[in-house]
This record gives sequence, C-alpha cells and structure tokens, in this order.
Amino acid sequence: VVPTTKAVNPVDASTGLDRSALSVEVQNGSGVTGAASKGSDILKSFGYKVSAIGNADNENYENVTIQVKSTKTNFLSLLKKDLGFSYTIGSSSADLASSSTADALVIIGK
Repeated sequence: VVPTTKAVNPVDASTGLDRSALSVEVQNGSGVTGAASKGSDILKSFGYKVSAIGNADNENYENVTIQVKSTKTNFLSLLKKDLGFSYTIGSSSADLASSSTADALVIIGK
C-alpha cells in the first residue's frame, strides 16, 4: 500500500495567483545553519517553486526580507501573508534586479 500524500493546491483562493508560477531563491541571512532550508520547506508547503538556496550577503538580517521583480509585484502581498505565519516580515519590495535568475528573493533573518 502506497500512502497517498495530499497534493498542495498552489493556487491562492483569494487572489487566484498560482504560487508554482513563481520561482523563489531562499537565502540564509541569520547565520543559523539550516535557516534557508527551513524557509524553503515552508515555501514549498504552499506550492512555491524554490529555485535555489544559499547564503545572503551577510548574517545580520533581523527579520525576513522579501524582494520580487517588478513584473511579479502581484505576488508580494501573497508571499508576505504566507511567510507571515512563520516569520516576522521586515522589509518587502518590488525592486529585485531583472537580471536575477529567480522571480523572488527571500532572505531569512534572525
């Protein structure tokens, strides 16, 4: 018998946005080992596509920082809402460089 896992519906009921259409890079800005991995798991549980995990430019982030590309501004409040269940959101903006390989960058702070 193969256990059935409940498939996550990536479409947000209130906005109609499909979370699986957004690629997210998660970075550890806290200095705590595994912080980016935990954040990645939380995002995946909502149906987001995590494209990369790594370390941020420093380890002094206090809260979660969210940046999205200007073309994905509509996802900003949804990301804030979803991550807000597990984290305190520090800053969020729609100024992620268009050259970024991901649509959104989430930096997990302390």
